[in-house]
Amino acid sequence: MEVEDGSIIYAFFTALLAIGFFIGEYYTLSKLEIHKSLSPTLKIDRPFIFILLIFPVLWLISFVKSLGFLPVLAGVDITDDMYGMSYGPLYGYSIINSISIVLVYSMLIRSDKMYIKILCILYIVMIMAISSVDSKRYVLLISLLSMFVFNKVWKRSFRFDFFILVYALVGAILYIALLGLRQGNLDANDYNQYFENLAIGVEYRDFIRTFNDFEPGKIPHYNFERSLIGAFLNVDILNFFGYDKKELTLQGSAYTWMTIFNSSLGIRTGLISELYFAYDLIGGGACILLFGLLVNYVSFKIHKAISELQLVLLCIVYSLLLLSVMGQSTATVGQLCILMYVYFAYSFYKRFSRNGKINPTIINLQNKAHTV
Repeated sequence: MEVEDGSIIYAFFTALLAIGFFIGEYYTLSKLEIHKSLSPTLKIDRPFIFILLIFPVLWLISFVKSLGFLPVLAGVDITDDMYGMSYGPLYGYSIINSISIVLVYSMLIRSDKMYIKILCILYIVMIMAISSVDSKRYVLLISLLSMFVFNKVWKRSFRFDFFILVYALVGAILYIALLGLRQGNLDANDYNQYFENLAIGVEYRDFIRTFNDFEPGKIPHYNFERSLIGAFLNVDILNFFGYDKKELTLQGSAYTWMTIFNSSLGIRTGLISELYFAYDLIGGGACILLFGLLVNYVSFKIHKAISELQLVLLCIVYSLLLLSVMGQSTATVGQLCILMYVYFAYSFYKRFSRNGKINPTIINLQNKAHTV
């Protein structure tokens, strides 16, 4: 493939993304007192957290009841079939499994009792295993990155340390092992597969392939903003305004790239590719710069969290946004919509619990947050 011109475009967009990060840091860092610890009293009401913690089990029951088997244990390569299976009514809410994982992780790092720490570790492993039964790695990656962010923010420790290396190694091993199970060829003696299964740079490769064959605005049936609207809004809302959710989401990058390259699977080309081919050099560059500012804004809000659930949700939002650079924007906004539902549900519960009176504990936490 010819890579020179496409590489310049890709490097330009990457530089704009970094500039967005740095500009955001310049204007927000002075407003943060990041070296003060978070209050250990930030807790969620027990009935609501119980629902979130048992959700992965309900998700698994719905999954098995609908599909009848566990794809990750099939022992054969199911890659060609995995996107056409019916996984049950709760499958689309799998991001809630990440919320459960990070919540349990928060209990792990806050507790000084060894038996609680052991139970938390076992439950995290169980939820991760449940979230991986479809043999996809999306929830696993989000959860790992979100726990990492939560750990750093909670402890106010932002320096590079040994924990980062260990965490990255564990994440890579889990990532490769899950792909090996999905393809039915996990062999501990085949060291070459460890390098072959690390899907690093595939979005760049597919961008270069597209750059060589297509021009911005000329990809058939591709519409970036319409696909985002279709992925984010509820089907009933779209139907009310005369739109079909499936028709809109099919205009996203995964489906249109699948068509132009005659593939039976969706192709993720990454956010840079999506923005460039939707809005060309100037428009796409402006969007990626604004995206960098958005990511930094979420980072700023993480440090201002006034409740544990808000902190957990913001860590997951932050992870979603970062992974979207290498992923698919429609998948990102779809998960953001579900996180929004969870936040609204908790806000509704918090406001109308205790005979319709606002929990005074939350008010105290808000007052404390302004002094931290």
